[in-house]
Amino acid sequence: MQQVEFIYNTQVEELIIPEYGRNVQDLITHCKEIEDPMMRQKFAEAVVDLMSIMTPHNRNMDEHRKKLWHHFFRIAKYDIDVNPLFGTKPVADLDILKPERMEYPPFNDR
Repeated sequence: MQQVEFIYNTQVEELIIPEYGRNVQDLITHCKEIEDPMMRQKFAEAVVDLMSIMTPHNRNMDEHRKKLWHHFFRIAKYDIDVNPLFGTKPVADLDILKPERMEYPPFNDR
């Protein structure tokens, strides 16, 4: 009798952005392993197109595409050699920026 081996979510890498799911994360991991730069670029563009189809509710296409490319690089842990079609290549430093502290007006008792 053949043994069935189950793979549980607790045994695999944690999802970086859960809204895209494990399949997109696996596609991006596969994209990192493609050696030919032209094929890797085309594959990355196809994955971003898939991500766009998965989130059809966004109307502003240019800003949405920039966000998708940022998510792509974030899932790839910024360790992938592809060129985004919109804007510049995202860097990990942008993920840890904190906004400046807002100064509140002094509290006045009435």
